[in-house]
Amino acid sequence: MVAAAFISDQCEMVENASGMVSNTTSLAFDLQFLTAYYEGEGKTLARSPIGRVVHRDYQHAVASNLAQFRLITTNDLGSDPRAWIQKYGEQTGSPTNGSSQ
Repeated sequence: MVAAAFISDQCEMVENASGMVSNTTSLAFDLQFLTAYYEGEGKTLARSPIGRVVHRDYQHAVASNLAQFRLITTNDLGSDPRAWIQKYGEQTGSPTNGSSQ
């Protein structure tokens, strides 16, 4: 259940930050971290009631993040977070505080 609590907390953090961030690199970094952690640890929660709640939290956080991407960039790369991460994420894997792209 520790994984569920951590994923849920990360979902909330990403969702809350999405509306305040105008830097696409930072959005991509947050989304990459959340997606990687969810894909790795979320499997341990599969088919459990708490797993369904965490999955719903994850989907909502991703949707909020992608909505912010669309608002900032006026692009639509679809609903797969990996497409947004690939286009707007940094190769170094760390966020920057520069201007939005």
